[in-house]
Amino acid sequence: MTTHRRPVLEKFTRSPRMPGEAMRVGPPRSSGDQPPDELDLIPLQVAKALVDIMGQTRLNTEVVLTNAGLDQLAQALRDGGPVTIPRPIFAALADQCVVALHNYACERENLRALPYSYFHLLCTSLIATPDLRTAIQIASQFEEMMLEGRGAMRLAIVGDEAILTLDLGHAVRDLPTLLVMMFALGSFHRIFSWLIRDEIRLSDVFLDFPAALAQPAFNILFQQEPKLEQKQSAIAFSRAYLDRPVSRTFGELTELFEYFPFDLFPPSYNQESLIERVRRATNLALSWNEDLPKVDQLARSFGMSAPTLRRRLAHEHATVNAIRKECRMKLAERLLCGSKLTIDQIAYRCGFSDITAFRRAFGGWFATTPSDYRAKAAKERGTVRMGAAS
Repeated sequence: MTTHRRPVLEKFTRSPRMPGEAMRVGPPRSSGDQPPDELDLIPLQVAKALVDIMGQTRLNTEVVLTNAGLDQLAQALRDGGPVTIPRPIFAALADQCVVALHNYACERENLRALPYSYFHLLCTSLIATPDLRTAIQIASQFEEMMLEGRGAMRLAIVGDEAILTLDLGHAVRDLPTLLVMMFALGSFHRIFSWLIRDEIRLSDVFLDFPAALAQPAFNILFQQEPKLEQKQSAIAFSRAYLDRPVSRTFGELTELFEYFPFDLFPPSYNQESLIERVRRATNLALSWNEDLPKVDQLARSFGMSAPTLRRRLAHEHATVNAIRKECRMKLAERLLCGSKLTIDQIAYRCGFSDITAFRRAFGGWFATTPSDYRAKAAKERGTVRMGAAS
C-alpha cells in the first residue's frame, strides 16, 4: 500500500456517552449483547498495542500519529487518557499504522507493496457477483494477480466448513507481518460479510506465526482468539454462507469506503429488516424458478435457528408464509399485467406445481380468476390510453 489519503479527523473526543452514562471500561460488549455495527468504541489498549508494534520498527510513531491528525491520541496514549476511543479515531490510526507496516515489511523483503486503491478496486468488482462463492473466487483471482504469484488466497471445503486461506508472500514471521496478516484476514472477512448484508460467524481463525508473537489485544478483530503455530493463515466458517446472494449496489460503496478497510469492526450489515431479507431470498428463488426456501433453510442462511427466525419475524409482525404469499401475489400481478406469458407459465413462475392450485390461491388473493384479472387490467390500460389521446 504505497500511497494513501484520509481526511484529518476533528478533535479527539473522550468516549462520547449519554448524560449520566458511565464511561465504558474494557472491551466493547460482545456480539451476543449487540450487533457488530453498534460497537462504536474501541479499547485504548488496542491502539496502544498497534503503536507499540510501530515502535519496534524504524518507523517514526509520532509522525504517523501527526499524519493521521491524532496528536491528542498520542497524548492520551502517553498520559493514560480514556479507556475507549471512537471507531473513526481508531480507523484513522490503523490506516496510518497498517499501511506503514505493510510498506516496511515489503521493502525489507524486496517485495512490491500493494497500492492503497487495491481494496477499492476489489470491492467495486465484487458487487457484480451473484453470490458469495463467486465473490470469493473473483477475489482469489484478484489477489493472485496483485501478489504477482508470491502468494495467494484459496477456498477449500472441509465437511460443513469453508476454509479461506491467505498467503501474502512474506518469508519473515514477526510482529509487523503478523499484524498485516491479521488486518488482511479481517478485511476480507468484513467485505465478504458486507456483501451479503450479514456477519459471517467465524468458527476458527488460524495464523501461521509463532505462538510467542500472540497479540491478545487484536483478538477483538475476530471476536475470538486465533490459533497460532498453524500450517497456514486462514479463517473458517459455515459453507452455507457460500450460497448467500450478493445484494449490494454501486451506490453503497461510498459509505463503505469512508473508513474501510481500516475500521476495526464491520460496516453496517443489518440496515435491512429480517422481513426484507426473507423477501429478498424468496424473490430470488422465484426469479430462478427454484423451490421456495423453507424456514430451516432461511434460518441457516441467516446464521440463526428456525425458532429464532420465527421469533424475530413475529417481533416484526410477520411470518415466512405471509412473506411468501406477498411475493407470489406481487409476481403474479406483475406477470399478468406486464407480460404475455400464459396462465400456466405464470403459475409455474410463481412456484405452483399445477394450474388448479394457482387458480385457487389467486382467487383467495384477489377474489377473481387470473384470466378475469388480466382482462380487467388490459381494459383499464386501454381506457387510460384513450383518455390520454383525447
